[in-house]
Amino acid sequence: MSFTASPAAAHDPRGRHRANQHPHHPHPRGLFVKLVAVAALLVGAFVPTAAAQLVSTAAVNLLANPSFEEGIAPWGGTHLQRRMLSAAPSGQWVVQATASNGQVTVDDWPGEVRSVAGGNYQGRMSLAASSSSAVGKLVTLVVREHTAAGSWVASWQTNAVLSQSFQQLAVQGTAVRSGDYIDIYAYQHSVAAGDALLADAAWLSGPSSSSAPAPTSSSAPSTTVPSPAQTPTTTSAPGTATSAPGTTTTSAAPTSTSASPTPTSSTPTESSSNGPSIAELSLNSNQAGALGDTSKYRYVILQDYMYSHVAAIKKANPNTKVLAYLEAPVTHAQSCSSSNPPAYAPHNSFGVNYCYASQNHPEWFLTNSSGQRQTYPDYPSYSMMDVGNAAYQKTWAANAVAAAKADGFDGIYMDDVNTHPGHGLDGKVTKYTDQAYGQAMVNFVATVADQLRSQGLLAFANVSADAWVTWERSDALAMAAHLTGVDREHYSRWGDICGPFSEGFNTTANNGTPPIATELSYDQAIQATGAYLMGIDYGYTPSTSTDVATMSYGRAMFLLAWDGRPGSAYIFRPCGGVDPANSAWMSDLGSPVGAMTQLSSGVYERKYSAGLVLLNPSRTTSASVTIPSGYATTGTSTLGPETARLIPTN
Repeated sequence: MSFTASPAAAHDPRGRHRANQHPHHPHPRGLFVKLVAVAALLVGAFVPTAAAQLVSTAAVNLLANPSFEEGIAPWGGTHLQRRMLSAAPSGQWVVQATASNGQVTVDDWPGEVRSVAGGNYQGRMSLAASSSSAVGKLVTLVVREHTAAGSWVASWQTNAVLSQSFQQLAVQGTAVRSGDYIDIYAYQHSVAAGDALLADAAWLSGPSSSSAPAPTSSSAPSTTVPSPAQTPTTTSAPGTATSAPGTTTTSAAPTSTSASPTPTSSTPTESSSNGPSIAELSLNSNQAGALGDTSKYRYVILQDYMYSHVAAIKKANPNTKVLAYLEAPVTHAQSCSSSNPPAYAPHNSFGVNYCYASQNHPEWFLTNSSGQRQTYPDYPSYSMMDVGNAAYQKTWAANAVAAAKADGFDGIYMDDVNTHPGHGLDGKVTKYTDQAYGQAMVNFVATVADQLRSQGLLAFANVSADAWVTWERSDALAMAAHLTGVDREHYSRWGDICGPFSEGFNTTANNGTPPIATELSYDQAIQATGAYLMGIDYGYTPSTSTDVATMSYGRAMFLLAWDGRPGSAYIFRPCGGVDPANSAWMSDLGSPVGAMTQLSSGVYERKYSAGLVLLNPSRTTSASVTIPSGYATTGTSTLGPETARLIPTN
């Protein structure tokens, strides 16, 4: 159904129409990025293989993604977030590491390089303080040789004092053995809450062998102090030695003259504080009066014409981010009387004004086989635009930036960012095949999201992608690399807003709601790009048991997949102009303390710092689980088919 908006209607933000579903495709492989889990260090003996085969000896960078231009993986560390920076030492992106549990670290553990005995390894990284509290504190760059079990063999390190200008630290050393792992990492000393550093332009060169056992430790050991039995050796880095006070090393790298990365209007700072992992979507004109207590939410999404509510939302909680809803691939047809229409109609829900495009750029409109402007069958007043047109992309981006800043929004929520045309038009768009349309949308997102974020604005998108279709999944991940966050609408089940649910949970892979394992792996892959995860489920009415089941299941599924970074959020939107608040989906369980597991009963379980998540995905079978002490509910509990529970601690 359509939302009542002013001056033009803004529709249900759905990325797909149930007509024209894709046939089943094999589950894609090779697209997953390894996630580093928080686990205990495993220590064991290691016998190096003899005569390791050399595959790389040239002075080339052996690191994958050394400048974070392709996301964050394979890097790990403390609350890593990518930031676009005009003064980045290399490329456009840097990574920010924020204090967590007394540490600030960036690490490529377990390492991408295998050692060769006697080989010389040179590492460097550009580092800067990202918070004023980190300025003046010591930072250490380490290149470390360790066994597959995680035991230190040797390490070489150098120190510097953090400033708001990037400094290139460099270190080198000689490997003790062959077949070990070589990793590079940086860590800050004297960590306090709020400390953060920036890292970029990592480099590690030296000989690399192809023979090495797989690591048996999936998490990096302490980055601050080696064990007494493994005292590292230290060698000087090239350059003038300028040791920092109070350190035991004798080497430091020369500093660069890069400009300060202090946040400015062109430096987006995204979700730097802890807070709720829930959000609110308010698009109906009659819902603005039922926002409720918005201080609970990390994000509130409004139509642009609701901008008058931004000040009150910020007053309730200055950390709540308010996003303006804008349609990406369509504009709203209307009669045009002005001889000089603006490119953007103020407070409109469409990124480009129909009359402006019609008068100045008719080539921006997609046409059908009869040469008429293509419209959505389910929203016939919405004209489809050519998202692959570079001029359209740039105009849309400029309009979005101007609108957000003029009306006080923190960013933009782009709707209908589809990897296929959707809305009953799959296979029917004259200019594009479905797959070519997805590629055009990837280009649109890259242009728009990069421009928004370079101006200090958040860039979220409702991305429609069938996670079991290889090219759709690939396109979604390519978009995620540019976006602040990726939303999946109808997150846990398909159902019309204010209408009956047309699907259950955990369904087959040839319709709108994928099997839970497919969805969870897709969610993890999205987050591995550095983007935040968002999911929206809709309700029929605010009081039925079906709604409660949906909000509980959806929130639980989100918590199973969430990587714990502040910035992701789940939304439940009930029918009509009502306050969506309900403890069934808004319970605060804290932060995840381990990975999700699937019990022998088939139930998914995940522990949080303040609770426990349980979800039974079976469509037909109940399952019993034993809840240990320490939670509000203990003992044996039975979960019915397709049910979930969020259980707080005592």
